[in-house]
Amino acid sequence: MLLSICALAVVAVSTVAALRLLPAGTRGPFTVGTTALKFTPVQLAHWLDGDPERPVPEVTLWYPVAVATRAGRLQDILRLRLSGHRLLAAALADAHPVPGATRLPVILYFPGWPGTQPGNQTAVYDLASHGFVVGTVIYGTRLPGLPDAAYQRQQQALQRPMDFSTGASAAATLQLADARTRTRAADATVILDALAGLDADDGSGRFLNRLDLGKVGVFGYSFGGAIAAQAGLMDSRVKAVANLDGWQFAEAATNGVPKPYLLVSDTTPLPTAAELASNDAGTRALAMLNDQDYRRARHNLQLHGGYFLTISGTSHGSFADAPLYAGFQWPWHKSGSTSRLRAMNIVNTYLLGFFECTLLGRNTGLLDAGHGGYPEAHLEAWSAAHPTPQGL
Repeated sequence: MLLSICALAVVAVSTVAALRLLPAGTRGPFTVGTTALKFTPVQLAHWLDGDPERPVPEVTLWYPVAVATRAGRLQDILRLRLSGHRLLAAALADAHPVPGATRLPVILYFPGWPGTQPGNQTAVYDLASHGFVVGTVIYGTRLPGLPDAAYQRQQQALQRPMDFSTGASAAATLQLADARTRTRAADATVILDALAGLDADDGSGRFLNRLDLGKVGVFGYSFGGAIAAQAGLMDSRVKAVANLDGWQFAEAATNGVPKPYLLVSDTTPLPTAAELASNDAGTRALAMLNDQDYRRARHNLQLHGGYFLTISGTSHGSFADAPLYAGFQWPWHKSGSTSRLRAMNIVNTYLLGFFECTLLGRNTGLLDAGHGGYPEAHLEAWSAAHPTPQGL
């Protein structure tokens, strides 16, 4: 009996802590709704023509549905359910967006490699609760009629990990990463086309004349950040890009992103001279990638302008919130010296401030030099006309 009481206490405490992490109806003024984006046969043909095994993205829309009252916020909390040690926030399925004549800005989100699970749901909820329509893009959904063997091949291709163990495997990984970056950035264009079609002709009437495709942002975590950068380079509708600690690949790596760009980084040390000259081919290849990516990123920020946000006491895993919902891992668990909860709140705050500033013209001052909102956050800002970073 005592064990059961203790177990319930652990669940209660972890639930209360997690409530602070889930912004649905709690951080922004709106409750959050959700629905699946449906593709037309013509749009599906983009993926399936000539390659029936190509993974088709599954896109879920998260959007503001109503002004939250105190009672509404309580209902949001009650809709939380604990399932298999995994906290899930249940948004309002297929609800109508918040009423009004104003079109809603659009943001796409891409997760990390391999892209089969979302990794920043708290950021997605937070943005939706502040008035953005956010489309989360994941891969690996099995289409009707796809044979078992074909589906297994598709899954194996998706799950193939990045491999830097040897020089040859590193070269193959970089080639695969470049190709996948281009492919998924092209997917972003098709998804935006689908959203434009939804805005023009929505049979349900929910999104008719409600989506502002003139105010589009893209962000992603890890490899998703590379996709976001490439999408910003490829599609003129994308007005702002945020990359959460991702290497950059394909043309965006070499040419940069010529539009507002927020690059968020951990404080993992740069490769040493010994690592760059290591006799181990895998160590050397990974060190060279890290060194080149950092130098290219700063050069391109100088060239095009943008923001470089470093959060002290963090590592790569600090910027994904999925580990917070795996088992009974406490929200204050650390990946680095800064807790995941603290790092996530910093990232979510800067994401919101960045997209409000770049897509809506609302300057909260967060991106100004010397803002000082978080002592762990060090923001450098460039404009194309002023290549010296501001905010040092």
